[in-house]
Amino acid sequence: SYTIVVDSTLKSARGSPLGSRFTSIFTTEALPPFVVSRTHPIDGDTSVYPYQSISVTTTHPVDSLTVPAAFHLDPPLPGRFTFHPGEYHFTFNPDTALRAGSGYRVSIGEQLRSVYGHSLQAPHEFSFSVPPLRVQWVQPANGGRDVAPTSPLFVGFNYGIDTAAFLRAATLDPPTPGVYTFNVSFLRFDPGSTWVPETTYTLTIDTTDLAVGGGGLREPFVLTF
Repeated sequence: SYTIVVDSTLKSARGSPLGSRFTSIFTTEALPPFVVSRTHPIDGDTSVYPYQSISVTTTHPVDSLTVPAAFHLDPPLPGRFTFHPGEYHFTFNPDTALRAGSGYRVSIGEQLRSVYGHSLQAPHEFSFSVPPLRVQWVQPANGGRDVAPTSPLFVGFNYGIDTAAFLRAATLDPPTPGVYTFNVSFLRFDPGSTWVPETTYTLTIDTTDLAVGGGGLREPFVLTF
C-alpha cells in the first residue's frame, strides 16, 4: 500500500491555503506467480523445422542476466539469446540447424529471475523433435520409362542438404559422367552427354548424414528409371 499526504499548509498561487490535510491511499495489484506461461515449440511437438529458434514466455518481465544459467538444451547446441528490456520472453537461436530425426529437451531452472527479483516458482521442462530427413520428390518418377536422353535428374528433400555429404552417399549405376547442381534442399544432375538409350539407371542414396544440421535417411533411397 502507498499513502500520499498533502499538508494543509499548501497554498495556491494566490495564497489561499488548502484548508485541510489531504490523504490518499492505494494498493498495487498482486503479481501472479513467476512461471513459464508459453513455449515455442510447444511440449511434445514432433514437427519442428531444423532452423527453428526456441522461445520462452513468462508471467513477469525477465532479468536477462539470469537467462544463460537457467536455460539448458539437451543435447546441447551453441547459440545466442535475444531479448529486450521489459519483455516477458526470450529466444534461443542455435548457431547450427537442429539435427533431423532427433529429439530435444529444454529445461528452465529456478535460476531464472524476473526484473522484480522473483525466482522462477518451479523448474519448467518441455521437449520436441525434428522429423527425419526424407526424399520428397524426384524427376523422372521412380520406375519411369521412355525418359528423354537429355532429361535432367532431380531429387528434392524436406530439408537443406550438405552437398559434399550427398556426393559421398549417392551412387548412380551404371556410372554416368555429368554435373550436379545443388539448391538448398534439391539437386539436379545433368548427364555429360545423354542417357544411353534402352538402359535402366538406378540412383541409390545411403543413410549417411545429409541434412545440414546432421541426420540422414532412415533407410537407403533407391530410384530406378
